[in-house]
Amino acid sequence: MDAQALFVFAGRLFCETYSADLRASDLEEYVSKNFGVNQQLAEIVDLAGAVFIAVGDDGIAGYAHLAGDKC
Repeated sequence: MDAQALFVFAGRLFCETYSADLRASDLEEYVSKNFGVNQQLAEIVDLAGAVFIAVGDDGIAGYAHLAGDKC
C-alpha cells in the first residue's frame, strides 16, 4: 500500500471525525504533526506494529493501526 494514499486518507478521516469538536487551528496543528508520508511509511514498515488497510473499488475504505506492544 502506498504511504501517500494512506496519509491522505488518514488525515482526511481524522479531520472529518474531529472537525466539529476542535478549533480549525488545533486540528491543522495535530494533523501536521501526526500525519504525513514519512509517518505513515514508518508505521507501515514497523515490525513491532501492524497496519491493516481495507481497500474498495474507489481506493482506501478504512484502516487500523496497532502500535508497538499493543499487537
